[in-house]
Amino acid sequence: MTRLEAHADDRERLSADRDWTFLLTLITTTLVVAVTAYVLSVAFLRPSAKAPRTQRAATIAHAHS
Repeated sequence: MTRLEAHADDRERLSADRDWTFLLTLITTTLVVAVTAYVLSVAFLRPSAKAPRTQRAATIAHAHS
């Protein structure tokens, strides 16, 4: 068995490790983006987010509209 034949299996194993690493990174990134989008949509799109939080803010918003 030559040296090249002895290490041929290592290349296949390294390729498989890269595939799993890429897949795990892709899944993790997708989950992080989905959670971030959900949190931001709740913060910006719920009805109470559009109402002014204080009386002074309500007065200023009313004067400018």
